[in-house]
Amino acid sequence: MDKIEGNDENIFIPTKSLNNSSENIDDLLNELDNPYTEDQVFRIALQHNQQENHEEVVEFCNEFLKNNNGTSRIHNIMAISHNALNENDEAIFHFNKAHKLDINNIEIIDNLGTIYRVQKDFKKALECYNLALSKDPNNINIILNVSSALEKLNL
Repeated sequence: MDKIEGNDENIFIPTKSLNNSSENIDDLLNELDNPYTEDQVFRIALQHNQQENHEEVVEFCNEFLKNNNGTSRIHNIMAISHNALNENDEAIFHFNKAHKLDINNIEIIDNLGTIYRVQKDFKKALECYNLALSKDPNNINIILNVSSALEKLNL
């Protein structure tokens, strides 16, 4: 996992789907089918994200979503980019979409909690963190996030 900082909070981005981290965007674009597959869109969006081209991620994924159903990976990477652009409402929208498509993905749930924490909605953040913790009770990052949210709520 890599992390990207936005709004002074860390959002974790998935990197395991990228076959070779040295791939560049031009190489990936040359491989694209027409129409693009979800995997191709995700790989290019991930490259843009790692290069901090967050507007490109949003634009590229939005084009894909015009003619395709979204997947949790596409909505998650869009949410991460919206977060980096300080567009929290859009980030929440896409994290929620990603969560609905993959309800057991703790990284998405944790990311959603982090956005709520950024917005100082510690109650919603704690709900997300507790849900993530119920799915992975030994995850130290989530345990720390639960602790942080409880501290903010003075519990």
